[in-house]
Amino acid sequence: MSSSSNVFALIKSMNKQEKRYFKLFATSYTNERENTYTLLFDVLDKMADYDKEEVARKTAGSITRGNLAKARHKLNRLILNSLAAYHSASSCSAELRELLAHIEVLYTKGQYKHCRKLINNARRKACECEKFTVLLEIAEWERALLLQEMPDSLQDDIVAVNQSIRETVHTIDTIAGYRTDLDNVFASIHRDLGQSARASESSGPTRTNRKKSLSLKTADAVSLALMREQHRAYTAWHDRDLPEALDAFGKATALWDARPALAADQSAVFHRDLTNYLSCCIALKRFAEVPPLLNKIKAIPIRSPEQEVNMFKRISYLELGYSLNVGDLDRGRTAVRTIEKGLMRFGDRIDPFLRLSMHHNCSILYFICGQYSDALQHLIEIEHQPRHELRRDLQEFTRIFNLIVHFELNNHDIVANMFRSASRYLSKRATFGSFEKVSLRNIKKLLNCPDRQAAQKVFATFRSELLQISKATASFTEPLGYMEVLFWIEGKRLGESTSRIYSEAIRRRNNGEPALIS
Repeated sequence: MSSSSNVFALIKSMNKQEKRYFKLFATSYTNERENTYTLLFDVLDKMADYDKEEVARKTAGSITRGNLAKARHKLNRLILNSLAAYHSASSCSAELRELLAHIEVLYTKGQYKHCRKLINNARRKACECEKFTVLLEIAEWERALLLQEMPDSLQDDIVAVNQSIRETVHTIDTIAGYRTDLDNVFASIHRDLGQSARASESSGPTRTNRKKSLSLKTADAVSLALMREQHRAYTAWHDRDLPEALDAFGKATALWDARPALAADQSAVFHRDLTNYLSCCIALKRFAEVPPLLNKIKAIPIRSPEQEVNMFKRISYLELGYSLNVGDLDRGRTAVRTIEKGLMRFGDRIDPFLRLSMHHNCSILYFICGQYSDALQHLIEIEHQPRHELRRDLQEFTRIFNLIVHFELNNHDIVANMFRSASRYLSKRATFGSFEKVSLRNIKKLLNCPDRQAAQKVFATFRSELLQISKATASFTEPLGYMEVLFWIEGKRLGESTSRIYSEAIRRRNNGEPALIS
């Protein structure tokens, strides 16, 4: 990306408040209400796509072509300075950067008493947020100040400062080791999500038990304890040991709660841990723990566009999953509307794997609620997504699901054409199994039923054959969509809505009873 495109992209990433602050910040450099920088800023801000020639034409009266590159460079620097000033109190890191800059100014001006006060404030802030690299810099300023002031206790004070530096360096080194281990776990998870490798081909992350020969300061560092629990949680997650992951995420959450300043400063990491904790709760059917966790996550301030995307990706998807798991279809519909708006707004910033899963869950919710046209829109999106091998199971089920939705919409001619295509597609897949065969066979029969009585017989047979699949093997694993199709069949057989059958089945399942009575 060229430097001119960089400035344009930076402006497009700014919100209204940041843009307003920039205007005030830029005009403080001149007595004029509008200067070269604000003029160029406005031209770039109003453009939908960057056009170098258009910029030159619209700024010709104030900036010559020869000076345009220089003006863009100065504008870029001015915007970054204004953003730094605007966000100076938005995080612990930003506050510390400002404090260190002020400490340097005061030291240079010989204002040592004032400088000492800011050093103490900075040390307290850095300790709260466990910014150990900043603590090193603060210690260097303390040492420099001591050598300038030359107090009677100089020797003892210098020894204390140097001991603090050694302890902090040791802490940083220990944290770096834990961070390496944790990053290796993330790399393993990312690799396995990005390929269709079998579990047996995947080398799992290394379980590291580091010796706890740590100094008192290091042992008391919450960030160290956090990384220990995070490493345990994500290693267990990778190994599919969800109870272990749940326990580790729970302990990590308690550590975050014990240090609010650290949680506020590392809000993105805090958000990531909480959402994965939430995922474990849903997967292990610990539904009572979900609403408080959702509220806790939603209370985390959003500080960047990237964090806003991550909040959407994680929360809306999990909220829909929770709604489906507890049978709260009204809450599910609200979650679906949020997902639909987010998919339109964020587009390609959502990775294909998650985008497919979102469309799938939205289609399931609409299908259960009898909103077949809405379900069809999401099925079309799934079919049109590139890289179909990302979710082969989902792509295969969509073929069956599409037939049922079009059948409900009375598009029988379309179903007949799609039936032949689905049969050809599924017959080529290695996973083409009993569920798909039974579904195709009975959907074909339904298309040829002369009346409702004949259809009822087919639904009864359809139900019986699907239930028989689960009884045929002790190690039966429900194929994707198996239960949803059963709920639909049950509703047709009993003359009830799928939503009522679904809600009753979920209630029974969550009470430890069979979801469907054989």
